[in-house]
Amino acid sequence: MKIEGAVALVTGGASGIGKAICEKLLQGGAKVQFLDINKTTGEETLKSLNNQHANGRAKFICCDVTSQDQLEAAFRATVKEHGRLDILVNNAGVLDEQDWEKTLNVNLHAVIRSTFLGIELMKNGVIINMSSTGGIHPVSFAPTYCASKFGVMGFSRSVAPTAVRKKGIRVNCVCPGSTDTDIYKSVVNLELTREQQELLVNTHKQKPEAVAQCIVDLIKDESTEAGQVVKVTYEDGVEYLNFNDIII
Repeated sequence: MKIEGAVALVTGGASGIGKAICEKLLQGGAKVQFLDINKTTGEETLKSLNNQHANGRAKFICCDVTSQDQLEAAFRATVKEHGRLDILVNNAGVLDEQDWEKTLNVNLHAVIRSTFLGIELMKNGVIINMSSTGGIHPVSFAPTYCASKFGVMGFSRSVAPTAVRKKGIRVNCVCPGSTDTDIYKSVVNLELTREQQELLVNTHKQKPEAVAQCIVDLIKDESTEAGQVVKVTYEDGVEYLNFNDIII
C-alpha cells in the first residue's frame, strides 16, 4: 500500500528496530503514532523524529502493551485523532528467560490482542507482526523467547485469511535474524556455554535500518500474499519463506 499520507501505529517504537521503522515510515510521508513503555526514551525519540523527519507527524503514547486497557485506549486515541488506521506494526518485544510469563505476555499475548484490535478498527490496511529467526528454528538458551516467536508466526499465518476476507487487511510476519539491538545485547545475561558465547560474539549483526527497510518494502508491495512470512538476515538479506503447506 502507499506509505505517503497513511496513518501508522508502531508498538515498541522508541528504540531499536521500532525506532528505525518509525523513521522509515516518516521518511515515506506517513503519520506515525508510536507506543512504548519507556516514557523518557519515548519522549526523546519523539523530539528526534519530529526534528529530523516529521515536522509534527510523529506522536508518542506511553503504553504497556500487556495492559488491555492501555493498548485499546492507544488504538482508539489514534483513530480518533486521524480518523482511521492504515498500518499496524506489532514490534514490541523482550527477551527475559527468568520472567518467562512477561516474555509471553509482551511477545505473544500483546501481539494477538493488538492484531485483533487492528482488525476491528482498520479497513484495507496492512498489519506486520514481528517474529524472529528464533520463531523458525529452536534456540536452546532462549526457549520461552522461541515459543513466543513461533507463536507469533503461527498466529499471523492463521489469522491472515480471515483478516483479508472480512476486512481487506493483509497480515504478514517478519522474522529478523541477529540485529544490533538491546535485545540482542541482553543475550549475554543468559546461561550460555562457551560454544554459544563464541557463536554470538562471531555472529554478524544487521542494522535495525535493514529490518525497517524490509518492513516498509513489504507494506508497499501489494503483490505480497496475506500470511506471507519474510525472513531478513545479515547473511542472506530478504527471503520470502514458502512452507508448502495448506492453511485450512
